[in-house]
Amino acid sequence: MNIRLHGAVLLMALALSACGAKIVKNAPPPPTDRIVAEAASPHLQAQLTWVLVSESPGSWAEEAVWDEYLVRVRNISSLPVEISGVVVEDSSGQAAMTMGSRSALIKASKQTAKRYKAQGVAVYTGLGGAGMTALGMGSTVAGLAYGSTLSLGIMGGASSSSAALGTAAGLMVTGPVLGTVGVVRAVRAHKMDKRIRARHTPLPVTLAPGEEKMLDLFYPIMPSPNTVAITYRQGGAENRIEIDTRQALLGLHLPPAKPAGDQAKATASAAQPPAKPAGDEAAATASAQP
Repeated sequence: MNIRLHGAVLLMALALSACGAKIVKNAPPPPTDRIVAEAASPHLQAQLTWVLVSESPGSWAEEAVWDEYLVRVRNISSLPVEISGVVVEDSSGQAAMTMGSRSALIKASKQTAKRYKAQGVAVYTGLGGAGMTALGMGSTVAGLAYGSTLSLGIMGGASSSSAALGTAAGLMVTGPVLGTVGVVRAVRAHKMDKRIRARHTPLPVTLAPGEEKMLDLFYPIMPSPNTVAITYRQGGAENRIEIDTRQALLGLHLPPAKPAGDQAKATASAAQPPAKPAGDEAAATASAQP
């Protein structure tokens, strides 16, 4: 009986490990004293203060399959400003609008992973190989700081260990346990979606003269983003400013770049003709002699 009981508990634990991401309890807030990148126009000042990604400082969701951008905007003109859209453009030039739904974010992130995979590039849920000096997070020796080693195109953001355990459990667990897994997964998904909707800033947002607001915006995973583009209206005219993030967010969600030394060696070796085996060279020399 004890053996069966312990076995059932173990199977339950294995099954629950595959129930998806969950909210981190007592997660510390992201830093508020950073400016990752910024831009300004005669009407509006915009600062990207932080990007929350999976397993990064301030992240409140385990293995989040999305990005959360914190953008501080301030009306520096004498007339109201209406912010109508904020678009993030990734390294391939693909742009994404902000989303407030967990399911929409996951679907779009999987599409991003497939698009990059078609180009032979893996996408990571965490920081990937980014130096991220603007965020104060340097790469580790392995080139992955706070990064999941699992490509989104394969498992949709679940950790490889939990996925393996879940697969093993799925082959062995009984009906009641599988039912429990489904309930836990649904509850976690609902809580996650509710948290995203509560944090998400709906647009448009109107700023009075001199007013400042923090926009909390969710996007599908955007590898090594180029820009954060803000569209706003004032006095009937539409304007746009772009925050250049190419340097600050270089390498985000992408594999670590090869060291310059290794790349130079690879280039040099490719340029040299292949050496003939020593035996073949000796035979050729002997046959050339009278």
